[in-house]
Amino acid sequence: MTQKIHVLSQSPCEDPQARIAKRAYELYCERGYRNGFALDDWLDAEQEILSQIPAL
Repeated sequence: MTQKIHVLSQSPCEDPQARIAKRAYELYCERGYRNGFALDDWLDAEQEILSQIPAL
């Protein structure tokens, strides 16, 4: 008898905006919490996260 095992993992399609926001904050932290780069951090995070989502 074969059992199916369900593994919970974060799908690349799960709430991309939340993932982008989290990554943008990580970039801000990595930058040393310096202000003035919010848009750059957001755009970098957006590009990174969206590139991980497979095209339909």
